[in-house]
Amino acid sequence: MILLLDSDKQKIKGANEAAAKFLGYPEKDLESLSIKQFFPDYLGSESDQFDVYLANSVHKTVQIQASTSRFNKENIDLLIFQDVTDSLQMKVRNTLHTLVMQKLVEGASLKVILNAMLTTLEDSNPKMICSVLLMSADGTKLLEGAAPSLPDYYNKAVDGLMIGDGVGSCGTAAFTRKRVIVEDIATHAYWAPFVELAEQVGLASCWSEPIFGTDNTLLGTFAIYHTEPCTPTIEHIQLIEYVTLITAIAIERSKTAEQLKLSLRVFNDTHEGITITGADKNILEVNPAFCEITGYNRNEVVGKNPSILSSGQQGPEFYQAMWDAIDAKGHWQGEVWNRKKTGELYAELLTISSLKDSSDQVVNYVGMFTDITHSKQQQEKLNLMAHYDVLTKLPNRALFVDRFNQAIAHSKRTKTQLAVCFLDLDNFKPINDNYGHDVGDQLLIEVANRINACIREEDTVSRQGGDEFALLLSDINSFAQCEKMLERLLSSLGEIYPIKGKEHSVTASCGVTVYPNDDGDIDTLIRHADQAMYKAKQSGRNKYQLFNTEHDQEAEQKHHRLDAIKQAMLNNELVLYYQPKVNMKTGVVYGAEALIRWLHPEKGIIPPLDFLPLIDGTEIEIDIGYWVINQAMQQMAIWHKQGMKLQISVNIASYHLQSDRFFNDLEILLAKYPSVKSSLLQLEILESSALADVTSIANIINRCQTELGVSVALDDFGTGYSSLTHLRNLSANIIKMDQSFVRDILDDPNDYTIIDGTIKLADSFNRGVIAEGVETTSHGIVLLNMGCDYAQGYGISKPMPADKFGRWLSSYQAKQIWVDFAGQEYTKVERRINLMKLVSRRWQVKFTEQILLPHNGVTDWPLMGRRECHCGSWIKQIKKDALFDQEWVEQLNDAHEKVHATAKILQIDYEENNEVFTKDKLVEFDKAFNDMISILP
Repeated sequence: MILLLDSDKQKIKGANEAAAKFLGYPEKDLESLSIKQFFPDYLGSESDQFDVYLANSVHKTVQIQASTSRFNKENIDLLIFQDVTDSLQMKVRNTLHTLVMQKLVEGASLKVILNAMLTTLEDSNPKMICSVLLMSADGTKLLEGAAPSLPDYYNKAVDGLMIGDGVGSCGTAAFTRKRVIVEDIATHAYWAPFVELAEQVGLASCWSEPIFGTDNTLLGTFAIYHTEPCTPTIEHIQLIEYVTLITAIAIERSKTAEQLKLSLRVFNDTHEGITITGADKNILEVNPAFCEITGYNRNEVVGKNPSILSSGQQGPEFYQAMWDAIDAKGHWQGEVWNRKKTGELYAELLTISSLKDSSDQVVNYVGMFTDITHSKQQQEKLNLMAHYDVLTKLPNRALFVDRFNQAIAHSKRTKTQLAVCFLDLDNFKPINDNYGHDVGDQLLIEVANRINACIREEDTVSRQGGDEFALLLSDINSFAQCEKMLERLLSSLGEIYPIKGKEHSVTASCGVTVYPNDDGDIDTLIRHADQAMYKAKQSGRNKYQLFNTEHDQEAEQKHHRLDAIKQAMLNNELVLYYQPKVNMKTGVVYGAEALIRWLHPEKGIIPPLDFLPLIDGTEIEIDIGYWVINQAMQQMAIWHKQGMKLQISVNIASYHLQSDRFFNDLEILLAKYPSVKSSLLQLEILESSALADVTSIANIINRCQTELGVSVALDDFGTGYSSLTHLRNLSANIIKMDQSFVRDILDDPNDYTIIDGTIKLADSFNRGVIAEGVETTSHGIVLLNMGCDYAQGYGISKPMPADKFGRWLSSYQAKQIWVDFAGQEYTKVERRINLMKLVSRRWQVKFTEQILLPHNGVTDWPLMGRRECHCGSWIKQIKKDALFDQEWVEQLNDAHEKVHATAKILQIDYEENNEVFTKDKLVEFDKAFNDMISILP
């Protein structure tokens, strides 16, 4: 970075781009500015290091090389400077660390250590005045610790300072246990009682930091004063944090004789092995933990070199680098594999420090180590779990992708082909269903073994999930070579599987695509192989099919559709509809979901499921995703002006979410609409989309929440196979229960159980929950009964354009039946009874509606099995509970049996005799049903 000064060294004549960027001004604006504005101490100083104040008020330290040259008959000063802030910080830290450790080894008193430390710190920055106050024994006052540059009368005045909120900087920092920054002592309320004292010393600002011990005990405070009002920079804050840390070490380690006895006890009782050697590196002492870990007793190692533990796992260069670091820095830490007396290898986390005398000569080396063999083994297990399938021990998708990237690079170097195969077992599901998952798992393990036996060492097989496998065949010179292996593989997989005394038979269908004929990424090649596999199944199974890259009509058709979608976006044919979200408990409309529609000029409204799957994983998906967020934010800004402050959620595809531009684009859009709070934007992410890379998506979600303040919802929850993993790893604010489960909660006890379990899981993981697909008032009642207050669905409103949404909202009236129901407190028994009444009435209505319809061969009966229907499941459950009187339960069960018996007779007459029913023929059924309902309280 370069600056040019005039002959008086007062004004800046010019600057290069790097200097202007560093100082924070355009190059032209720097001209004619005073050098004092940036380097106030430059003139008249012989130092080569100076403080610089940037345009954004940030303070840095630079090193300057100055020279004078003649240009246009005028002397010009040339300043070449570089930022040395970080290096100076590190130098100060290393100096302080070495100083404190050395003083501790020498047995210096705490007062001496603190004074030496603060003097060194002040020497590194003469503008700072530092002090340490120590906590009194009763924890109510701060006592003088060290302040070498403050006058005695000041130190005596603050000795015994009471701890309290607003009592100076240090008293407040100790009371709140938080950093206190007072930029101007003269005007700050904390310093009102001490302002005259501060004026006498010339103190203008004070930054105070509490000092905590290893057990979070408050040990005192560290303060930095300045003679002028000023604000700490990031570098200052980092320095303060480090000094408090090293001060805490000094305080805790400067103990009395009693504490030294305790140290000896720690030496003997600690679980970490400790070795003390002389300067010649031969062992002088070891502690009991050393003997326990290594198997050697004390007499066997004293006088020996620690190399007796060497395992041979590290070479001479490793130990040379280790001792070079100890000689240079005084310490070293790392992981080492050593060998016990028994010959068993073990891993240790080792720290070696050198102890020096007053002449700076090494007198001892202290090694402290922890046996980390178990954690290393656990780490290895975790690595295996992260890269291998738990059941079959085959590589998982993550490792498969890594192997693919290596194979692609190899294929390009060697000009050979690479085959990607996707294999799916035929008729595997019946084995799982009929014989159980244990048998299914054993069969999958045997399938994995047979595949491994058929492929070469350089090939890779991966379990993709369920009964699907992917194969990577490298160094293929021709497809004929691949065909022979596939024929051998399918033949092997088609042989009998003897498991638990029974013989089982499955075959496999396989799809193949060959790189570079099919030149795509891993997802594309697997998708093509998957498509070819389905063609193999359709053509009879137990065979393989090669993906045809030249005549794939589906790919061509998709290309045309993508062009049409791209053109639709350019022609403004895409619009957003909004479906309201309601708090059923309060009746308030608190938000809406933005849903995309395609207003086709010829075909009319095209729903999203008819075109969004086509753009999956393409750049168009990212462009449309960006458009959706922008449109939603724009509409929110309009509504805000109209007094409608609603939370709007937008659906984000996994591919868009993980794109490099997503976070920056979202940040720009939020800044574009400053009137809209970022918390009112909610990103809805499909649960199934998170299956691809949970870790990556979790990191993105976390950044969006913590850095941008947006909300995140996990959409269609329950449809993926990894829901518990998502609840644990994804910090979603809201769980959206999939409408396929919500829609049938009144009819299907299984769907009810899924929703009930999801609500409880969400509550356990401290997540909010909303139900989509709420179609009737009864759906809302049963959800409120289960503990879900938030809902959206046709029972509230269909999605609508933005202009209609505003009119709908102005005329919206809450469903009073929901508000009234939510306003009452129900016991667990009452909630059970509420559910029974709801599902019973629902069952009666569905049965009655069906039996009154003319007989046309199409029926939609409720669940007719007396134990499978909602009521039957309900009765079965309460029989297990102790909440209800068992005699009452049996009475209810008998009435329920009678309802089903009566209904079954009517159903048979309807279906077999084609009898046309009227309401007067349902008298007996209605009576049986009413008798059952009358039993309920």
